[in-house]
Parts: sequence; C-alpha cells; structure tokens
Amino acid sequence: MEKILVAVDFSPASENAMRYAADLALFTRSTLVLFHVCELPPTFADAPLVNLVSLEQHAWEILNDRRTELALRMEGDGFIECYVDTGDFFKRLEHICELTNPDLVIVGSRGTSKLERFFFGNHSGKAAEKITWPVMAVPLGYSFTPPARICLACDMSDVRETVPAGLISAIVSDFNGVLHILNTGHPGRHRPEIADQAAILESMFKDLRPVFHFTSGHNVDQDIIDFVAENHIDILIVMPKSAPVVNQVLRHHHTRFLVLHCPVPVVSFHK
Repeated sequence: MEKILVAVDFSPASENAMRYAADLALFTRSTLVLFHVCELPPTFADAPLVNLVSLEQHAWEILNDRRTELALRMEGDGFIECYVDTGDFFKRLEHICELTNPDLVIVGSRGTSKLERFFFGNHSGKAAEKITWPVMAVPLGYSFTPPARICLACDMSDVRETVPAGLISAIVSDFNGVLHILNTGHPGRHRPEIADQAAILESMFKDLRPVFHFTSGHNVDQDIIDFVAENHIDILIVMPKSAPVVNQVLRHHHTRFLVLHCPVPVVSFHK
C-alpha cells in the first residue's frame, strides 16, 4: 500500500476517519491524502465569485490545520498531501482518485449528507458504478489497531469473475493478517456449487491459506455482523456486484446495513 486518500467533511465521523487513516498510513508507510469538496447549493450559482473563493480559502485553512495535527500524530514520519475542490462530490471524488490513484479511499460511516449519500442515499448506485477504488468506511469512535483477522463475506457465486483476489491479497499481506472467508446461507437451502466455488477461492488465495467458515441463518446481514463480533474480526470486506435493476435495491440495502451496523471498518470493492 503506497497511498491512502481520506474524504473529509470535518464532521465527527470524518475527524475520526482522518485519525484512523493517519495511523494506517504510518503503519503501512503510505502517503496520506486529505481531500475536501466544497459542495455548492443550487442557489450559489448567482452568488458573487468572492463568496466561492472565501469558501475554498476557509476549507484550505481547516485542512492545513488538520495536516499539522496529523503530522504531529505521525511523529513527522509521514507525507501528507491536501486537496480542496468544488462541485459535485462524486465527480470530484472520482477526479481526485484518477489524479492520485490511491490504494484505498477512507470515509467516516456517520458523516454529513454528502458522505452519507456515498453509501446510504440516492447516489449509492452511481458511486458503486463510478468509484473503482477500494473504499473503507470507518465506524465513529473506532481506533486503529493493526488488523490481524480480515474477513471476506462471499456469496460463493462466480468467484473467479467477481472476487478481486489480487487487491484483497495485497491488503491482507500489507497487514500480515489472516484471511477468513465467510459464506452465510439460509437454512434448508442446498447449493451444491458452493464446494466447487470454495475450492476455486482456495486456489486463488493459496499463498494466504485462508480459513473458511460456513454458517446459516434467517438474517444474512445480522449473521455476518455476529460472526465479526464473535470471531474478533478487525476488517470486513464486502463486494457489491453489478446486478439487474430488480436486484439493485436489495444489494445496496445489504451494503448499507453492514456499513451502518458493523462494529469494525468495512472495505467495499465497487467493481
């Protein structure tokens, strides 16, 4: 891992995500990128240009203060970049990712409206289509500890085409962690293909020697969260997949629930 970008809006969740990102960057010897978007209300188009300049200057002042604080937290042993942009949050986030090519994008999972919409609002489908970088949502109040146990929640369907083994392996290797692969199904529903899919996954992650877990329950999302808590998982990885329109709402609800209720950071691979 060489570069970590954290999208900040100066909310409590965002401040916590910045601290987590700084500790993670120090642990992995990565460059830390702080990014803030000044989103304009529709009526701002008629406002004087000086107001826009003042808005950006104020954002720069706060962001530079945060850079100073985080540099002290990192004991001077890290490189921090800052960017401020204006416009649509998702378009500007996509642009900064294209510009900086981060290995991981971090957000706070209880941010103000523009960050909440990234996972929870009407723009979640648009974000899932556009943001091709791994995104980590950090729960409010969660502090960084070196992740030892990383869990991939997998539905065991077309794993060779849908599981980004290289990216996941890189994250697990960066942390020198253990990969746990969890499949949670419904009681009484027999899926004979699971054994074959698990064998393929085992070959895809053979260097990591993953530990497999198979559980069943009536509430898949809650079962995943219970597994995370009971097995002391440090990071949960999920993969929202492209789906027909009829299934998109269910898939987005699945990701939203996990991000809102999971007690540990959730990493989402959007493509």
